Amino acid sequence: MTHDSGPIRTVEVATRMGVDTNYADQNRLWLIQAELIEPAGYSFVDFAVPNLRSYLQNHAASLVITDDIRPDSTEEH
Repeated sequence: MTHDSGPIRTVEVATRMGVDTNYADQNRLWLIQAELIEPAGYSFVDFAVPNLRSYLQNHAASLVITDDIRPDSTEEH
């Protein structure tokens, strides 16, 4: 989501993460309950915390996507 300038479809988030939409929807609900993201139209979400996107972009969090965060990961930590 940090790569985008505004709301994004949940299915696009799932695609970028390499997970199915059911997994993405469960995380979407959890992040909405945690008030980190918010619904932004039908099937769209956006950051709920002011300036969170900018903060994450400036701290390179948008570049830290690794296989070990995916639900089907078999790597040992």
